Amino acid sequence: MLVIPAKNEGSTVGRVITELGAALESAAGHVTTIVVDDCSEDDTADVAKSSGAAVCSTEAAGGLAQAFNVGVEAALTFDPDVIV
Repeated sequence: MLVIPAKNEGSTVGRVITELGAALESAAGHVTTIVVDDCSEDDTADVAKSSGAAVCSTEAAGGLAQAFNVGVEAALTFDPDVIV
């Protein structure tokens, strides 16, 4: 399970999902990716969805730690072996 916190990363998040996902899949098999949109003002969530990630959002911009914690909570619903 890959958790990617993101804010206003619409121009890069698609490439990050693709490249990290490919690297992890070659090492560990199928990887589910969750992008946590921390109240972005751009198309971060849309790009992440179109790149194959599940997307969840913070209720208010809270920064990296809060976004990562939201992502971990979402990831735990999948009962993963590992969260990165």
